[in-house]
Amino acid sequence: MIFTTNPKMKHVISMILLMTVITTPVFAGILESVTAALQHHNASELAAYFDSNVDLTILNNESNYSKKQAEVIVQRFFTENSVSGFTLTHQGKSPDGSMYGTGNLITAKGTFKVYFFLKKSGSGSVIQELRFEN
Repeated sequence: MIFTTNPKMKHVISMILLMTVITTPVFAGILESVTAALQHHNASELAAYFDSNVDLTILNNESNYSKKQAEVIVQRFFTENSVSGFTLTHQGKSPDGSMYGTGNLITAKGTFKVYFFLKKSGSGSVIQELRFEN
């Protein structure tokens, strides 16, 4: 067995497992928060995770906005489309700490595909890109 014959390998595997246990709750926590904000169609809660500037795409309108501008635009989108729910369908994380999520936003006007990209910033993560597409 690897663990009994190679103490260095045992140490390396233990460190990898420890790092996974430490980083998974942070990763899950922010994705749960972003998902909850989308489920409750709460733009201000979502904007709490925006970077100072956000690449925002709503249907075919794509631009870079300040955090506050993006919040106002997302709130308008939520209001105009009468959002009733959100389901996260896929999530992922890269070795550099970046994360992403995709899902379906259910509205009175149909279902929109949502994509968000978070980049590590300081001790947390911020949304750098948010897309709402048909």
